[in-house]
Amino acid sequence: MHRGVSYVWAVTQDDYTVISIPFGGIEIRQLVSKLREELINRNESYKENAFKLYTLLVAPVERWIQNKRNLLIVPDDSLHMLPFQVLLTDPDQSCSQSVLPYLVFKHAIAYAPSAAIFENLDATRPMENSKRRSLIAFAPGEFKSENENWQRLSALPASIDEVRNIEAFFKPGQAVVKIYNEATKRAVLSERLSDFRFVHFATHAHFDDADPNGPGIVFYGGDDSEVLLQTAELAELELDADLIVLSACNTAMGKLTAGEGMLGLVRASFCAGARTVCASSWEVEDTATSILMANLYDNLVVKGLTKAEALRTSQLQLICKEQWSSPWFWGAFVMVGGWK
Repeated sequence: MHRGVSYVWAVTQDDYTVISIPFGGIEIRQLVSKLREELINRNESYKENAFKLYTLLVAPVERWIQNKRNLLIVPDDSLHMLPFQVLLTDPDQSCSQSVLPYLVFKHAIAYAPSAAIFENLDATRPMENSKRRSLIAFAPGEFKSENENWQRLSALPASIDEVRNIEAFFKPGQAVVKIYNEATKRAVLSERLSDFRFVHFATHAHFDDADPNGPGIVFYGGDDSEVLLQTAELAELELDADLIVLSACNTAMGKLTAGEGMLGLVRASFCAGARTVCASSWEVEDTATSILMANLYDNLVVKGLTKAEALRTSQLQLICKEQWSSPWFWGAFVMVGGWK
């Protein structure tokens, strides 16, 4: 994106196009920021900007992507902060909330920090290790610490239900679930995480723009060194994971760097050896997230859907329930990496 003009590339197996749009990075950044603010605050005015961003970013290449089930989006600049699935494809907002025409109805969407990283993730995919177990999941549920900052964190009772419900989708002996005082940073560091296809963290995330150490994942523990798994420590884990799920608030966020994209927990997960990461773009609600995640693994493990399609279907399942139909409940989570 440049001042006054931006470009949308659409590439398919058979064709490609490049289209300029008369909005520069500053204007798009403002629109994205406004939409995020409206969604986070559950302000119904989000609908106008959700359609405006669709008109700018997706509609110009609609004929190249129509009837394409899977979209891989490689965003630039502030677009790393935009979950495209919440965009509205029609200006008519007179219908009820549960049937608004979100982009997620048309496409299963995955994201990549860059085309090069996406290609590398696919090229370095190892042969299937038949000895790997299926799942390891961590959910502290409550937060005991010597540091009062961590003591103030709210309990997450639904996260315990989340990992227990997920465990039920796997055969006996194929899932390891650590809850309450077993869900510690020490347990994460001592486990052979490379033995698992799915690594799931259901907890709080630490996100502070002023923290030079970047975001982190919060566990049950004592002092700061035991509570927080920081970005650099996550990057040093040895994973062989088809999917790592960061089921917490703001886990897709980080430091936005020109030419590098978002540097944070998602990028650290790739460095550790994950091939796809499911993460959130804003603060998420405990119960809705628990339901979404149970649906995700049901769609992945039982129904055999691809990762992007499994998330899409899980989000549609929430949209169809009036209680959870607002995109604030389902729209934050994105699949970054391969969609298969």
